[in-house]
Amino acid sequence: MTAVTVCAHLQFSPTCHGPSAVFSYSIRSFIKEFQLRARVLPNEPIQLALLVHGKHGPYLSVFANDASWHSVCVSWTGNGGRWAISVDGQEVRRGISLYSTGYIRGGGIFIIGQEQDSFGSSFKSDEAFCGSITQLHIWDQVLDASKIQTMEKECSVIPSDLLFRWGRSGLEMTPSLQTDWGYIQCQELLDDFGMSNFPKTPFFTQISKNLHAKLELEDHNSSSSTEHELNWLSSLAQSVVKAIETDPDIITPSDMLHLTQTIEQAAASQVNKTSLPSGVLRSMASSYLLLASGLIDPVLARQWFDMKPLGINLRPFMVVELIEKILWALADSIFTDKKNFALLTKNIDVHMEPRTLSQVNCKSVYKPSKHGNQSVNQEDILISETEVQRLYSLGHKNVMFIHTYYGHMMEVLSRAEFKAFTDKHTESGQ
Repeated sequence: MTAVTVCAHLQFSPTCHGPSAVFSYSIRSFIKEFQLRARVLPNEPIQLALLVHGKHGPYLSVFANDASWHSVCVSWTGNGGRWAISVDGQEVRRGISLYSTGYIRGGGIFIIGQEQDSFGSSFKSDEAFCGSITQLHIWDQVLDASKIQTMEKECSVIPSDLLFRWGRSGLEMTPSLQTDWGYIQCQELLDDFGMSNFPKTPFFTQISKNLHAKLELEDHNSSSSTEHELNWLSSLAQSVVKAIETDPDIITPSDMLHLTQTIEQAAASQVNKTSLPSGVLRSMASSYLLLASGLIDPVLARQWFDMKPLGINLRPFMVVELIEKILWALADSIFTDKKNFALLTKNIDVHMEPRTLSQVNCKSVYKPSKHGNQSVNQEDILISETEVQRLYSLGHKNVMFIHTYYGHMMEVLSRAEFKAFTDKHTESGQ
């Protein structure tokens, strides 16, 4: 291989000091074939150096040792021994004459987080990487500065000439390794959606366990930040619904508030995603609606009432308003497709239908689905001929009909009111 680029996300533990290897590649005839070495000194920035076929590049101070995540890319080519190190999308240093006119030989062993003192073995514990490494990718070409900046800006992976893509199926892990699942590559999305501020409650602890048990690393090898967001969102919604079905009493009013705020921020952000493919938007909206459906389940009526001390009085109607915002944003985005959108959940039915109006009388009728103990005499949702003709007379030739049915809202409200009644009489001793 005459050229290579390796990128990864690194988090150094500030309590560890000394030399270590971010990765090491060895062949039988030459142990120190290709390495990224780190040097951690007390009260000093993290230092990194590239090593190719025994030739050691200079140690460079790259970022503070503050336990923060950083993206790091290193590249090398045998054409003049040119090399470069970039951090968080910005080039730190480039150089020449690092093993000039050479190449990296194949048939070796690539190890993450440990230097090899012999081929594939002879590890020293005091030289092991101390921290976390994820999203390590390898290309058999030099990625120029503009491509690295694009990856950082768009939270994406350049697919061309990708030699190794991060994923559990491509890794052989030793039993001593501790693995954690998390949303690392696009950290700003995590902050945007409030994930990092979720309370440390039993409910969210259970959510984390469900996610960790359910998801595999390769499920998150998407090439864009939007796909990362969608994968995370879908998994979160499914885990919340599962937790509600398993043990609704574990959820606190604080948990409900944070989940509601997550949907609120999502509804606001959906407005800016009109350039995305409609299929992605439909999937994203479906995930939010699934999460919203879980929150207005009758089994959570008590939690909604208990939010009143937090200053929250509208209770379930907060979720209804947020659902309407999501559907309006979706309608604006998919209108040009002229395709219907339908979603049936336990507590919410949605049907969106783009329609071209004419002078011919017409009406729109939607029949909600039946779930569980819902009444068999459910009324149809009707937009009358008179209303349709009124829209036409006002000059609206292309419209979007949005039908939303909340199957258990009255049950949620009645349970909350019953709890309020019983609490009041309990306090008064009646």
